[in-house]
Amino acid sequence: MRAKMVPPVLALTLAVGILIPFTASSQTETGSDTSAAPSVAPDSPPQQMTLAEQILSTATNASQSVPDAAPDADDSAAAAEVAKSGAGDPSLPMIAPDAAPDTAPDTMPGLAPELALEMANAGAKVAAETLAELQRETIEVRVSVSQQMMEVWYHGEMIHEWPVSTARKGKITPRGSYKPQWLSKNHKSSLYNNAPMPYSIFYSGNYAIHGTDQESKLGRPASAGCVRLSRANAKILFAMVQQEGKSKMKVEILD
Repeated sequence: MRAKMVPPVLALTLAVGILIPFTASSQTETGSDTSAAPSVAPDSPPQQMTLAEQILSTATNASQSVPDAAPDADDSAAAAEVAKSGAGDPSLPMIAPDAAPDTAPDTMPGLAPELALEMANAGAKVAAETLAELQRETIEVRVSVSQQMMEVWYHGEMIHEWPVSTARKGKITPRGSYKPQWLSKNHKSSLYNNAPMPYSIFYSGNYAIHGTDQESKLGRPASAGCVRLSRANAKILFAMVQQEGKSKMKVEILD
């Protein structure tokens, strides 16, 4: 920024103008009452400013009172040159550098493209495996119509094997793979005279896995199309589905 220079004549006039009040003020302060505040001895005797120093001080103050002009390229270059030339001069004021940050910057080097790609692929694979695990059924029920048996698999391990009754002659138990649709703990048949169907797991319309009071017929076809279990076994399976959730069960009706 280019400072506005004060003409030497004006500077001298201002200096002489302030010299007289300065001397009078010093005399007034010397003769003032000092009882209001205790005096403190200075470390060294005060030094009176020379005429040259007063002129320089007056000129500096006058230049500072003029509004700053917008900096231009010459000003910036001049300031940089002055700062450079006076770097080792102890008489010039020191400019403190910017304060260091509280924490050190992250010094972790950038990853190689090959390593970054490998990490991305590994992350995608883990995410896919996690999603597949969440979607995988934990309960799998396999009903063999020809053998009139049910296998209950839990987390890939067969934990139960129970006798069932599927459709008797003239009726049908549909084959296929199904998901549970809804549960009814104390269901009564609306098609067959309110016949009890405790712990019903409906998997396809009116077809359900449920308990029966005709346990003596288990192991051979006897139902109107549903898959019958003993009441105790139906209760176990019903509780498993309640605990894991319907989405975690798969029903397979096989020949």
